[in-house]
Amino acid sequence: MEYIKNYSLDLYNRILALQKWENQRTFLLRVVNKVKKKLNLEKMIFPPQEQLNEIIDIACEYIGISISDYYKIVEKFRNNELEVKEYYENQAQTDIFWNNIDKEWLCINIYVQSVLYNTVIPVYTTLRKMPLNNLTALDYGCGTGVLAILLHKIFNFKKLILMDIKNYAADFVKFYIAKTNSKEIVQEDILEYNSDETFDFVMCLDVLEHLENSYEHLLKLNSKMHPGGIMALKIAFESEDETHLPQAAENFFVENDGLAYLKARYERIKYFGWGLVNGVYRKKVFT
Repeated sequence: MEYIKNYSLDLYNRILALQKWENQRTFLLRVVNKVKKKLNLEKMIFPPQEQLNEIIDIACEYIGISISDYYKIVEKFRNNELEVKEYYENQAQTDIFWNNIDKEWLCINIYVQSVLYNTVIPVYTTLRKMPLNNLTALDYGCGTGVLAILLHKIFNFKKLILMDIKNYAADFVKFYIAKTNSKEIVQEDILEYNSDETFDFVMCLDVLEHLENSYEHLLKLNSKMHPGGIMALKIAFESEDETHLPQAAENFFVENDGLAYLKARYERIKYFGWGLVNGVYRKKVFT
């Protein structure tokens, strides 16, 4: 959390204090999860390789590179051999970054989302207990949309909205939908979407830490949820990345109490194993 510490020592210490409380609160949950793994009660669910390969093939066609070139970019990323950018200081700077993402970023995002599939196994185990073939889903800040598409191939969502800003990745999503004739998948511009429809399943992973008004987006996410619906939420405030903004953490923890808002309206039923805001949340049904 050096990027937060360099921005505000008070904010840094506040998050450390919250982490200490959170670690105590989830200690028993971690023990239970370890026991489950030892007893093999919750099997590892890996991305369906055939479907992932199809996405990679379509991405390479869209970008205009070979599959071997794709894996070369991924390997450089895994080995930390890609150029490291300086940390951005505010939303205006990161807006320029997101509007100008390139072919290399597209490959990396596809890889990262395929890896994230294994991190969010609790999403899989939760959704399979819900009525299948009738679920509506939203991926808020989808990037390339790979994770949501892989889940869609398993759960056959009645409707899946992939939502983000207009950029190179959004053009890929459009290309993918047309290429695969995926009528259940709908693409929306996150800045222009104003429908009041709600969903059974909402996913927002590694998004809000990039946004100065992170709490406002949390409110938007809540407005998209059915009562009793499931939200996969992961906000990586504690991790380092050049596009993570300390103002996002300040807005969430200081200017507003994002944790209190979540706890009042949601029950965290699964934990991804790391972070203050991280896991599968079920929206409470108020009577």
